[in-house]
Amino acid sequence: MSISDAISVGWSYVKRAAVTPKEVPLVIGLGAIGLSAVASLKRLGIGPIVPH
Repeated sequence: MSISDAISVGWSYVKRAAVTPKEVPLVIGLGAIGLSAVASLKRLGIGPIVPH
């Protein structure tokens, strides 16, 4: 898997989850896709984020 694949999958998961700024997301797994999801959430201004 290339890094661009991980970034696009993480972004897609975040968009599909439709997380609002009032929610606290839990990201399970901090591999390439999990870290991409965390970065995507931060980019959307959503936080705090609970990594696991």
